[in-house]
Amino acid sequence: MDKFIDAYKELIEYFPLPFYVLQEGKIVLSNDKGAQLFGIPKGSIEGKTLLSFLPPRQPDGIESGIKVSEALSRAEEEGFFRTRWFLQGAEKGGFWTEVAIYRQGEFFLATIINLDGPGNLKPALNFTPVRDYLTGVYDKRFFRERLQSLCRKGEGRKFALLFIDLDHFKEINDALGHQAGDELLRDIAGQIEQSLPAGSLIARYGGDEFVILIENGVEKEEIYTIACHIIEVISNKPFKREERNFFVSASIGIAFYPEDGEDADTLIKRADIAMYKAKGDTGKLMPRIRFFAPEMEEEVKERFFIYNCLRHALEKDELSLCFHPIVDLKEGGIRKAEVLLRWRNDVMGEVSPEKFIPLAEETGLIHDIGDFVIRESCRFIKELWEAKGQKISLAVNISLKQLENPWFAGEVKEILDLFGIDGEQLEFEITERVAGGNMEIIEENLKGIKALGISVAMDDFGTGYSSLDMLLNLEVDKLKIDRRFVKNIFNPRESMIIRAIISIA
Repeated sequence: MDKFIDAYKELIEYFPLPFYVLQEGKIVLSNDKGAQLFGIPKGSIEGKTLLSFLPPRQPDGIESGIKVSEALSRAEEEGFFRTRWFLQGAEKGGFWTEVAIYRQGEFFLATIINLDGPGNLKPALNFTPVRDYLTGVYDKRFFRERLQSLCRKGEGRKFALLFIDLDHFKEINDALGHQAGDELLRDIAGQIEQSLPAGSLIARYGGDEFVILIENGVEKEEIYTIACHIIEVISNKPFKREERNFFVSASIGIAFYPEDGEDADTLIKRADIAMYKAKGDTGKLMPRIRFFAPEMEEEVKERFFIYNCLRHALEKDELSLCFHPIVDLKEGGIRKAEVLLRWRNDVMGEVSPEKFIPLAEETGLIHDIGDFVIRESCRFIKELWEAKGQKISLAVNISLKQLENPWFAGEVKEILDLFGIDGEQLEFEITERVAGGNMEIIEENLKGIKALGISVAMDDFGTGYSSLDMLLNLEVDKLKIDRRFVKNIFNPRESMIIRAIISIA
């Protein structure tokens, strides 16, 4: 803490606005302007909370404590939050302020503009480049103002907007902590800024997102080359932490003025849409870069509609299970079946799992849907036994997101106990995608699952990123060879691959 305070003390004192450093909700450092704003000596402000300078309620009737908690939470999640509060000083009445809060590791940095006071700095700040406190590049507010200004001028010019999102940044934050995540963001922001053509403008848009404005040389080929170089710069230099190297990748969406939009909001939205389209290009060798195309917007609208319908699919009883029989060729008869999830919507009709399962995983709906599949599978096993005295085992597909839920194995045990089902009557099928997940939680869940007697199969083996080390760590019981190999089983090349997989198994 002392090291941090020493590093910021001189900078803070010369800052043109009231400036505060907070730790655990309390002010641990302030400049003279920060104390003067409230009419108290500088030494008296340290140790107080921001709430000390707010009335019990804001003019809109909401408790000031709620406002402060919300602001700190938003800053914690997004790295930055700006709001307006009605404050009160020691010797003067209340006054309206604009408060900006930034997260910096375990600290929060806050600046306050007195909107009611004489000679306040708000008009001047509207025309002053504002830097993001964490990364040093421009902030979202200034970027938007610059973009709006360019759009208003128009004048037959053309410029490009690049929207960058770091891939799997949340996993790095979760694994190494927010401080390491902040260091990574600073490193990457600096690397990108140094790699850009002269005259470009880069800003941190929020979290792990950056936006870039390029006004010169904006032909598609040139912009694509710049985007490729940015991804190369981000991907090639490892982030070193705890004597380990971490490699980061990125996805980039690109929109052009004026063909993709004539105002700032439209351009940002469409570059963002293109970025998410690029992020979906998993498994491809080419850089994840996409130019906006009108059909992307239609896809986004369709996905939004599907998502809204899927949210209510369970309560509307639209989801059901089908069973794909697995025949025992040696003894004959059906001893097992694979569970297939089906969705019939009253507007869209039958919706392909290829459309709604990835969306469920992305939005978190997969947890409730996956719980439904396991419950209904156990219900079927129980009812079949009670009605016909017939035992059957069911193979159920399990999502990576389910396996990353720390309580998953415990939830499965509760379902087994509820229906009185033996774990041996279930098999959970996972895919090689688990290699990209939180392996510590995944391994613990799989150990818990196997302790219940449930076997684990690796589905679509040979098409992803499996390693022998991963197979051993996950204690996989069965490998299911991907159909692309099996359909050409009499081809010598495919036959050799199949034999090799069988030998591994």
